[in-house]
Amino acid sequence: MKVLKFKDVREIVLVGHSYGRRVITGVGARAANHLAHMVYLDAFVPADGYAVVHYIAPDTRQRIAARVLEAALAGTYVLCTGDTTG
Repeated sequence: MKVLKFKDVREIVLVGHSYGRRVITGVGARAANHLAHMVYLDAFVPADGYAVVHYIAPDTRQRIAARVLEAALAGTYVLCTGDTTG
């Protein structure tokens, strides 16, 4: 962000791959006047006001939340493997 503003760079193309979509979305919201385009490569982009978690089935969200809470109380962390079955 500082480089964009300090150097007054214009007409740039930001590319975000996978989770990088979060970064370019944030930059785009703060520095739109510096951008020509934003490219989302193999990335899911939720609708305005939504997060990826809003697209997960409620029962799956509850299982994930329970695992995260259990890990937090134990002082550990959850390694997300994509398996949300239990």
